[in-house]
Amino acid sequence: MYQSIFDYGKEFRVSHSILKKYSSRKVLEIGCGAGSLAGYFADAGYDYTGMDLAKPMLRIARASIQERISYTEICAGLQRRRGSTRYWLVDEASRT
Repeated sequence: MYQSIFDYGKEFRVSHSILKKYSSRKVLEIGCGAGSLAGYFADAGYDYTGMDLAKPMLRIARASIQERISYTEICAGLQRRRGSTRYWLVDEASRT
């Protein structure tokens, strides 16, 4: 459904051009839904993690994506995670 509304290829190209400037290879997408952007990032060699509140959407994402992509359910907001991993954020606000 969303593929008829959003141009995910274009979104990836815009995000990729920004990420390339900063030599970033890790992406955390909050609100990833069914993971429509995940394949683009994984195919380009990014370490991609998608997060979403909706379990059904995550089930779709997990079923349609390769093992190299990680999905996490968000529980009642974002919590601080241990470790020092830094991510670039791709979220709903970046969509045009």
